[in-house]
Amino acid sequence: MKKSFGKDFVGVAFRVGIALKGVYAAGELLAGIGMAFLPPARMDRLIHFVTRKELAVDPDDKLMNYLLTFGHSYTLDMQKFVMVYLLLHGLLKTTVLVLLARKVRWAYPVAVVVFSLLIVYQCFSFLRGHSPFMLYQSTLDAVLVALILVEYRRLAPKPEHPADDDAEDEGRHDA
Repeated sequence: MKKSFGKDFVGVAFRVGIALKGVYAAGELLAGIGMAFLPPARMDRLIHFVTRKELAVDPDDKLMNYLLTFGHSYTLDMQKFVMVYLLLHGLLKTTVLVLLARKVRWAYPVAVVVFSLLIVYQCFSFLRGHSPFMLYQSTLDAVLVALILVEYRRLAPKPEHPADDDAEDEGRHDA
């Protein structure tokens, strides 16, 4: 009974993880499209609008000051990079997640490789820029990789054990 609960829990966690990551990937696609309409000056104005009330209350707010600094340093090259990154990242994840949701067996190892490479890139990016967002992304992707591996093993065809049948037959002959 306990084993059945564990299998059910893993299956549910896998499906929930895939669904949440799918929503997140769709958000990345939309954000990538939105980035096309956020040139540096507009991004800076948007960040000023979003942060002004909080900074009026707490001028030392680290997150708001981080966003403000980001807005000031946001360039056209950054806009293009972020737009392309979000579009490719979202499209790649969406494709892999759809294949996993359809239980396409070859997609499981591909998904592990894809998400593992994303984790490596995100960790490298975190070490360069110290963005907590990259660390958060890596953690979520690592959990998803673990769930993918468990689900892949769970869906593996169960080998027949003819030796067990022979043992049962031998047991009958001894009796």
